[in-house]
Amino acid sequence: MFHFYHFTPFRMKQTLHLITAAALCALSWAAQAQEARATFYQQDRLYEVLPHQNPTLLGQQVAAKPGRLTSASVVVLYPQDIDARLTVPAGHVFFQGLQSPHQPEWVYLERAEIGTAFNLWLYNTQTNHKQLLFTQQDSPVPGYAVKPIAWSADRSVLYLEALKFDTDLDHEGVWSFDLRTRQVQQLALAPKYFTTPLLSPGRDKFLYTVSTEQERDLIHGFADEVVVYDLATRTETVVAQQQGVPHAVAGWAATPLTPADTESASSPGLPTAAARVSAIDYRLPWDANREYYVSRHGTPAPTGPHTPSGSRTTIYDGFTLHSYAALDFDTPDNADHNVRAAAPGTVTFAGFCEGSCRYGNLVIISHADGTRTYYAHNKSISVTVGQTVQTGTVLAIEGTTGVGSTGDHIHFEWRAAGGNASTLGTFSDVGQPRRGWKYLSTTPNGSTTPPPATDTTVPTTSIAAANGSSTQTADFTVNFTDADNVGVTERFYQPLEYHATPGEWRGNRGNGFYNDNFGTGTLHSDYTFGTADWRGVWGVTPEGRLKQSDAVPTNTALNTFLSQTNGNTYLYHFAARILGDELTRTGRFGLHIMASDVTVRERGNSYLIWFSNDDQKVRIIETINNVLNPRAEGDIMVEAGTFADYKVTYNTSTGAVRVYQNSRLVLTWTDSTPLTGGSYMSLRTNQAQVEFDDLKVYKNRSTSRLVTVGTALSKDLRRASPNSSTPAGKIKSLVRDAAGNWSTAGNLDLVINLPAARSATAEMATAVYSNPVEAQSAMAYELPENGKVSIVLLDGQGKIIETLLSGAQDAGRHEVSLASLSGLQAGIYYVRIQAGKHSSTTRVVKQ
Repeated sequence: MFHFYHFTPFRMKQTLHLITAAALCALSWAAQAQEARATFYQQDRLYEVLPHQNPTLLGQQVAAKPGRLTSASVVVLYPQDIDARLTVPAGHVFFQGLQSPHQPEWVYLERAEIGTAFNLWLYNTQTNHKQLLFTQQDSPVPGYAVKPIAWSADRSVLYLEALKFDTDLDHEGVWSFDLRTRQVQQLALAPKYFTTPLLSPGRDKFLYTVSTEQERDLIHGFADEVVVYDLATRTETVVAQQQGVPHAVAGWAATPLTPADTESASSPGLPTAAARVSAIDYRLPWDANREYYVSRHGTPAPTGPHTPSGSRTTIYDGFTLHSYAALDFDTPDNADHNVRAAAPGTVTFAGFCEGSCRYGNLVIISHADGTRTYYAHNKSISVTVGQTVQTGTVLAIEGTTGVGSTGDHIHFEWRAAGGNASTLGTFSDVGQPRRGWKYLSTTPNGSTTPPPATDTTVPTTSIAAANGSSTQTADFTVNFTDADNVGVTERFYQPLEYHATPGEWRGNRGNGFYNDNFGTGTLHSDYTFGTADWRGVWGVTPEGRLKQSDAVPTNTALNTFLSQTNGNTYLYHFAARILGDELTRTGRFGLHIMASDVTVRERGNSYLIWFSNDDQKVRIIETINNVLNPRAEGDIMVEAGTFADYKVTYNTSTGAVRVYQNSRLVLTWTDSTPLTGGSYMSLRTNQAQVEFDDLKVYKNRSTSRLVTVGTALSKDLRRASPNSSTPAGKIKSLVRDAAGNWSTAGNLDLVINLPAARSATAEMATAVYSNPVEAQSAMAYELPENGKVSIVLLDGQGKIIETLLSGAQDAGRHEVSLASLSGLQAGIYYVRIQAGKHSSTTRVVKQ
């Protein structure tokens, strides 16, 4: 049972008339030198209030610089920001979460996508335990949801705000909730306050705005006073008021601000809220070349630029407004005009909105940044849940269904990711429309369903040696025959050589090729790992798949050297599945390409291609100097428990990154300052068990290519066939056409004949990967015969610094680590190998 305590609001009318510069009355809270200062806007002027002083004007059309205002709360908009394992049930959306400052706990609110149902959860990130605190049935305020807004100084007490979904009309109050006793107690805040109260860093005061109008709502009035509520004394103090002048909270400053702590702001707005303003490229939601008037807009009204197609009419004046940021576009009665998608996304609701919902026939589209768009009151619906739509796809026929609709129109609104109701957005073709103005659509006229690919014919590719022989003894030319009904756009190839021990096909990493099918049952020695908490547990399963089996780390690393150089386009190809099921959605996986340094957590400079099961997204993230920088994201279906085929192409000349899932293009992004070289490729997971298979890297080609053969480490094919019929070389080929169709792999097997042994005067074959050397660098070398081997590190004058290896080795290919160079000063060094009559000295650079 819940216990309620009500208090009569007591408002200390100690008001600061800033315009007249009247003296400030004594504040109700204790004056302490370290106390946080309340900062706020009056019109476009920024002030702060110091205890026992008049408000200080910091400037006009300025805003506090980032980092100068402090917050007592950590608020997130997405469940994965709390824990990758956190799930939201079907039909619900994540509202927002609040982090406890006292223990590894979060409290978060999830709400039904349609209707008033909600759940308030307490979640422990260490134990993964969830506790249901409230639902609509047992809400402390019937008919209202309770949103977590702050955590008390007491680790067991939360502050909850009562509000109605889908409206900004008013707030019903703020309540404290004791997790130990499960008692709720209402705070004596002013009724119908405007903004969600902002807790001070000391967790002892709330700051918010209020309207002095008798009927306080966002349609008829606005906030014209700033108030501080003292939680200890339970009193409210008006710190600024000027009737008819808009006020807005800026935040709390831990120390007094000065004009130097501000920066120019053409239109200082409200304080940063949980709801994001979407930056997606939206278009008007109807047919191109049609004009409609705005018959009604919401509150707050649009304030950004707009470009109408004609003069304003007053015919629509006098109508009531939406109480949230929605727009009604007036259409002719019974015109049966199309309603079109304003941006690409996925249909998450398509049907008649029943119960307390007033939308009638409603379509909801979820977009890449978490925002949603609503299309309501339609006559009929043309899409289904789960369908992917593009800008201009027909969603419905406009109409007048639902409660309160008085005529045909297109009802459109944005919904913020993690926010309450709508969030102001902008149409790329007209800006932010105003009531009474007419606007012309330029939206592409897409079809009722996502248009099928105009070309579904898969291209083909085949391979033949130019000399017509299946046996090669030296460098040779390969001819590729690529065919498509329209034309091939991208061509890739991959030379492979057979390693009899342990029995696998491999590519020359120094030449930019890679191949691992994980069929030997063991993890290859080519790989290195992350350290400490970002190592992970990597191994090969009995089925011949690479598996990362630790679901706890938020970052794991399995790295391999791979020379990626300027002027090439690379194709990274693999299969993967995230383990688990859709009832227990889990984390993320992907790979870093073009990585410069795998000894640091974010791989130095690289591109991370990131696939997410918890929010069904694919992302391209650029790491610059070991800092992650999100660049692009898109919707994708990453099904738990199911393998999918992934391809990533990267053009080092243009900077274009293209990501494919099951041969379908899912995301593109172009780097204006592309990485032109990289030394590593690195697999990565986040709080997930993941299996990988068939990891391959190809390079671009034309219709012919020289393939090199020989014993030197720089050759493509360096392994000899054991007899005249067993292949030791293989060439693979993949091509793509303009519609995104990929071929199956072409294949050419080759018998390779090499000299039985090297000349006694031959120089030792060596290669350093990579050079200039890094902590993960190594020198590869190939011994022509068995014998004693000595490898030493020399300085620039030829003096031995360190012996890297001394002992007997068999003929064949070997590697020695150059990690010891990482502790040396920058300069030129040499690595000398001696094996019997053979010797080789290699110059290396330490930067």
